[in-house]
Amino acid sequence: MFVGTRLGEAVARMHEPCGEVHCLDFANTLEPRGGPPPLDLPPGFEFRDELLGYTDLVAWAVHKETLDAELAEALLKAADAEPHAARVTLGRAHILRDTIYRAFWRVAHGESPSQEDLSAIMREFADATAHASLVVSESGIVWDWPEDGPSLARPLWPVARSAVELLTTGDRQRIKVCPGPGRPPVPCAWLFYDISKNGSRRWCSMADCGSATKAQLQTARRRAKRNVAHS
Repeated sequence: MFVGTRLGEAVARMHEPCGEVHCLDFANTLEPRGGPPPLDLPPGFEFRDELLGYTDLVAWAVHKETLDAELAEALLKAADAEPHAARVTLGRAHILRDTIYRAFWRVAHGESPSQEDLSAIMREFADATAHASLVVSESGIVWDWPEDGPSLARPLWPVARSAVELLTTGDRQRIKVCPGPGRPPVPCAWLFYDISKNGSRRWCSMADCGSATKAQLQTARRRAKRNVAHS
């Protein structure tokens, strides 16, 4: 399927997901997370936000394979025709992203999500189910969203469904927050679902935060040894 230049370039900017669950990957489109919003950030600090525009939202869904290229291009065309509606939808995406992060950050810390956040997730889930169908596929009965015309909120529907499924059927003990370095002075704090056999995963990515954290600890140990030698 042909992918236009604008969409292709936006997809290429997306990082590889590591949350293991669709809704957690959506919450991790802000880097670093630092913790539940709102955050008291250092002066001049800026996040790396993958969802700066509606095109990014569509590209992220294509990257996660919840949208095909044909529907994605149709959504971009609809957004160009209705820029205000596209901005409103992007605002909904940002609200849902922060809501999901807060809810699962609390779960990861052994707490219950606030009723306000659960209600916000349910509002998006209600919109998703209002447009959904159940269809028979080779893998069984699955969700589908048949389109009479492109709905700008379409990228949000699988996210809301994923959040409700994880809240209601997920193993709470396997929902974790990465303690890795992130971009100092703000920690990574990305969410992930620990699918390791013994539940021992510590970081969002061993190749990123895991190796960086180990390097920092090794440097700290070497400095400590030097200080002891010189004392």
